[in-house]
Amino acid sequence: MSYDDYEANFEAALQYLRDSSRSLKLAKIFGTVVGAAMIALHPWVSTQSFQNAQDIASILLWVGLALTTFSSLVLVFADRTTSEILAENLRLSKQHREDEDEFDFYENYVDHVLARLSLNSYMREIVEAATVDDGFDLDALKKSSKAVLGLLDERKTALFGIQDEKWNFGVYRYDAEVEKLVCLACKRADEVPPNHVHRSWRVGEGHVGLAYSRSNEIIFSDANTPELRTVVGAKGQNYREYDEHAYRSLASMPISTDGANPLGILVATSDKIGRYQDESERGERDWEREDALRETAAFLAILFKLIHDEYAKKVETS
Repeated sequence: MSYDDYEANFEAALQYLRDSSRSLKLAKIFGTVVGAAMIALHPWVSTQSFQNAQDIASILLWVGLALTTFSSLVLVFADRTTSEILAENLRLSKQHREDEDEFDFYENYVDHVLARLSLNSYMREIVEAATVDDGFDLDALKKSSKAVLGLLDERKTALFGIQDEKWNFGVYRYDAEVEKLVCLACKRADEVPPNHVHRSWRVGEGHVGLAYSRSNEIIFSDANTPELRTVVGAKGQNYREYDEHAYRSLASMPISTDGANPLGILVATSDKIGRYQDESERGERDWEREDALRETAAFLAILFKLIHDEYAKKVETS
């Protein structure tokens, strides 16, 4: 039912109240006045000496009582009281809010789909430009990764529902020389200083290294539970006091062209519990926001493959 239908129903209810209140008031006043008058006449008529005076007095009494009773009690069942009309309006208001929520849900979902289409279109342009660039190197990969994260940043609300919270997107590449996953690009809610040194992760360390070692995505609605924090939490020099508060919900997606042997990791985190969810945690009203991350990781894998192949050629020729 549309908003116009609810508005029409509300106006109809108000009009019913106006119309019925006039007629029922008149009926109640008429019945009460006439009934009271007949009851009042009963003693006088009963004292008269004309024939059947007692019978008429009894009739006046009982008819008067019937009229007043009908006016005060029976008409209650035919009258829509103010409380009933208010209850009906409250029901309509509740239904209207539910419909508004339903409309907002589908409107947000449409925005989500359009944002994903736009994201895929721009990433395709980035990949096409990279594949025809003979000078595509590690610096170019960093630049392209930053551009991709910039797209996620621009569309973060439609894609993931991110609003007023601490969020983070990061792209990590495995560097065989240092045997660590090194950050190529990062976007955060707080501006990152140019000289900021990002943490690097060994294979199997933290959720970044764990996703890489398993060649599988890791998604946690709340990584701050004791059993999970011991597995994905940073340790030693990589530990930060704010980790448990800043990185509550997280998703780490392997960047791979063959579904195994990842070349890097795409990371998304938030301090809002439930921002990212796996299939078992997702409710009926939650769409799969993580698909946007999977699609982004797939595009990044093409760019990573270009660098990987180029480095492989250098190793063969050296």
